[in-house]
Amino acid sequence: MKESPTEVGTTYKQEQKENIMAAKSNEVKPGWKTTEFWLTSLTVLASLLWGADLLDAEGVGTANKVFGFVVAALGAVGYTVSRGMAKGK
Repeated sequence: MKESPTEVGTTYKQEQKENIMAAKSNEVKPGWKTTEFWLTSLTVLASLLWGADLLDAEGVGTANKVFGFVVAALGAVGYTVSRGMAKGK
């Protein structure tokens, strides 16, 4: 059986639409447009401020400074790794 021209056109348009939808779902947004980026930035900033004794009014000691800087570094590394994994797909 031959397909009528309208059936062929409709099928082709549906396939195009499905291909466009699939392409959009596989796109990776720029890093600064993700919620992950902003949450990581806030965590790193808060950790740096804590490590610099700007958020800790009592100034408990050196351990807090070290912990603040370590958390900031781990947050930055974690974000970098996750973006690499997202772009690798």
